[in-house]
Amino acid sequence: GSYPKIKKEDIPTDEQALEIADQFVKSYQISLEGYGQPRVYDYSTNWRILYEQAGTDQSRFAFPETVNVIYPLTLEGKEVLDEGGNPTGIFVTIDIRSRKVNNLYGLETKQFEKSNYIGVTDASTIMKVAQRGGYRNNIYEGASNVVNLHLDTPTIEMVKVWYTTDYAKPGQDLYVPALVFPIKDWEKNNYWRKNVIVPLVKDILDNENPSGGGQPMPLTDAPAVNVKGSAIEPATAPDAPVSSN
Repeated sequence: GSYPKIKKEDIPTDEQALEIADQFVKSYQISLEGYGQPRVYDYSTNWRILYEQAGTDQSRFAFPETVNVIYPLTLEGKEVLDEGGNPTGIFVTIDIRSRKVNNLYGLETKQFEKSNYIGVTDASTIMKVAQRGGYRNNIYEGASNVVNLHLDTPTIEMVKVWYTTDYAKPGQDLYVPALVFPIKDWEKNNYWRKNVIVPLVKDILDNENPSGGGQPMPLTDAPAVNVKGSAIEPATAPDAPVSSN
């Protein structure tokens, strides 16, 4: 038979979700060394935002079946983001109906090596990448929905970047400093991401589309990105290493 519809009051509070995740992690003796404070992270559904936007249709709103808790990976004192600007780490998924953990993702044995690198310090180069939507934001010719996105002042964060010199060869994860530009009102624009990423390592930025994978289509109809109010000053390379596993 069909399950009863989930109601808002069925969803565990953040405190309850964190307690369920904590008990699960402890019961399996999972080491949290190198991870920050856990938090409920609505990374896949954004249901809270959508629920508020539903207005008079809230009574028909379809609530998610799960709640996610993230234990964020930290390096050099900073939380690590992925290329989409989202936190990375250990994700614990809790089934709302049973209030039990039904999935854990991101548990890896990590060994890091530091590497020297050439930093990207030219503001015009950085802004050029940001204006087209950031690193590896390939927009293909023929796009019909052009949206103006306004970027906010960037911060330097540690970002997990997949790197290879040739798509036909194995790659590796690198953890590199990058400028992260928050997108203003990303949820109102119904955009798929909330940050624009520009790595500050020359080899990474130069290797955006490695050989063997074909050439990207021209950005002739890419969504325009308005960077007013987001200018950055030329700076020395940030003192943060490239780390790889």
